[in-house]
Amino acid sequence: MIYQSKYGATKKYAQWLAEELSCDLIETKKASIEQLEKYDVIMSWKDKTLCNLLKKAVAKKDPDTYEPWEAALMQAVGQSCDWTDKKNIKEIVVYVKKS
Repeated sequence: MIYQSKYGATKKYAQWLAEELSCDLIETKKASIEQLEKYDVIMSWKDKTLCNLLKKAVAKKDPDTYEPWEAALMQAVGQSCDWTDKKNIKEIVVYVKKS
C-alpha cells in the first residue's frame, strides 16, 4: 500500500489497513518508480480539490441549515482535528479479503 499524508490521518488509516491486511506500506515520497509500478493508484490531487470545493459550497449555505456533518466540517476549518477511527476500515478489510 502506498500512501501520502499531509496531516497524519491518511497515514494512520494506511498503517491500520497494512496491519489488518498484512501488506507493504510505503510513503509516496520514499517510494521508487519500481515500487510504484506494482500498485494501483486510488487517490490523487483531485481529492484535495474536491474537499476544498465542498468547504466552499457549504460555506455559502446558511449555518442554521447545516446538517451535522456540515457543521463539523465548518468548525474544523483551520484547526487540527483527528476524526480517525479504526472501525472505519472494517468494510474495506472485508472487501479486500473477499477479492
